[in-house]
Amino acid sequence: MKDKLKKLLLITLLFIPTLVLAETFEEEFPIYAAIGMEAFVSIHMSIFVLWPISNMLAPNNNKQLFAILFVIRAVILLYFDFFVTTAIAMVDFFAVFAGAFIIVPIMALVTKRSPFGAPGQILDDSIKEFQKNGGFSKALSEYNNSTTTTTNNNSTVELRCARCYSLINMSDKFCPKCGYELKSSNIMIIDEDKKGQ
Repeated sequence: MKDKLKKLLLITLLFIPTLVLAETFEEEFPIYAAIGMEAFVSIHMSIFVLWPISNMLAPNNNKQLFAILFVIRAVILLYFDFFVTTAIAMVDFFAVFAGAFIIVPIMALVTKRSPFGAPGQILDDSIKEFQKNGGFSKALSEYNNSTTTTTNNNSTVELRCARCYSLINMSDKFCPKCGYELKSSNIMIIDEDKKGQ
C-alpha cells in the first residue's frame, strides 16, 4: 500500500510544474483551439510519457495505471481550459518534451526498468543469444562458404563455374579450379530439386 501511495505522490508532483506554469501565460487561446491542441498532444503524451511511466511504475498492471494517468491528465486540462486559462495547452505541449527527455529517462535510471516494458527485454535476450552463438561473423562466414543456397520458393540451388562446371562459393570472385573470373553472367545456377527430373 505504501508503494502505491509513493507512486501516486510522485505522479502528482510531476504535474505541479504544469499547474504553476499555466498561470504565467498572458495570451488566451480560443477554447476550441486549446482542446484541439490538447487532443493532438494526447497522442504524443500517451506514447512518449504516460505509457513509459506506467511500464516503469507498474510493470504488471501498466494498462490500469496508464488509464488512471490519462484520465487525471484529461481532467486537469479540461479544468484549466474552462475555469483557469486555455494557455495550459501550451504548457501541455512543452510537458511532452520535458516528460519524454527528462522525466522518463530519470525514472528509468531510478527504477532500473525499461520504459517500454517486456518487449525490450525480449529483444535484449534475443540479441544476447545471437551474440553467444557467434553473431554476424559466424552467420556471414556460413553464408559465404556455402555452395548451395535456398531461393524464395524453398528450392535448393547449386552455384557452378560456367567454364569447368566445378562448385563455387557465393563469395568467390574467381573459380577455385580453373581461375575463371566469376560474374553474374558466367555463373551456372542449378536447381537441385529439378536436377533428377
